[in-house]
Amino acid sequence: MKYFSLLTFIFISTNVYATEFYLKPGMEDIDGTKYYTLTAKNSNGQKNIDIALEGNANTVTIRDRLKFYCKWGTADGISIGMSSQTGDGVMTIYSYYFFDKKLSNIFAKSYAVMNSKTPYTPLSLNHSVCRHEREGVKKDNRTGKDYVENYEVIADGPFVLKDVPNVHIKYVTDKGLNLVKESELGDATIDTYKIKGNLSPVNLSVFFMVLSSEMNIINLISWGSAHDRICYKVYAYTYDNKGDISKNIAINDDVNLSGCEGNGTKFNYKNTTLIKKYLNKIFKE
Repeated sequence: MKYFSLLTFIFISTNVYATEFYLKPGMEDIDGTKYYTLTAKNSNGQKNIDIALEGNANTVTIRDRLKFYCKWGTADGISIGMSSQTGDGVMTIYSYYFFDKKLSNIFAKSYAVMNSKTPYTPLSLNHSVCRHEREGVKKDNRTGKDYVENYEVIADGPFVLKDVPNVHIKYVTDKGLNLVKESELGDATIDTYKIKGNLSPVNLSVFFMVLSSEMNIINLISWGSAHDRICYKVYAYTYDNKGDISKNIAINDDVNLSGCEGNGTKFNYKNTTLIKKYLNKIFKE
């Protein structure tokens, strides 16, 4: 009997702060934006957070429930998702919300991923939550609704860095386009492709290959189309087995690997096959 009582006490003690999550349709704001309400509830009470439907999404669903054990205590979290059709394909939004035992929203971040083939979970999520790297939701003073200020748009990727465990690369939109390395310890910007003449950079291709006995990330960036003119540039980055990435200056400075098309001019390296053939000829393994 004493043994049973002890087990009961342990069960209650370890679950006293377990958080349950509920999601249900909410009210529109003054601009007509539709919302859902996320409720986090434990023995300390409950917390409600507004979730705005973005684009032409008509519903939001719970994807996963998460728990991280940090040095300061336990963080209970939830992942929710919604999808919206755009001119460039399907944009899927993955949002993460984490709470401490007092139901303070200690972390919130949303990721918009274009044409996502698998659900997106950032490698650094545990690290970011436990370090309180970002705050939780903010309150819009005009509408009175909650919103996630920490928002990332992944235009392409993420891609597993070949032969390197737990390291990805992704292309993130931010006043241009950033090539970002993602690991369990956080994100690091490797390179930035700037807007040129009001034309936004787009990643057309990314692949990995060995050149001069070094692993390389190769990508092809283009800048829109203005008056039937489109520009291209091939970029390359070497990396080691630890995932340390550096610019490959020799390839990046090769004048043959950048150019524009239009008014009778042509650029010769617009796909993976042609780029590989040229690089293997000039920069042999």
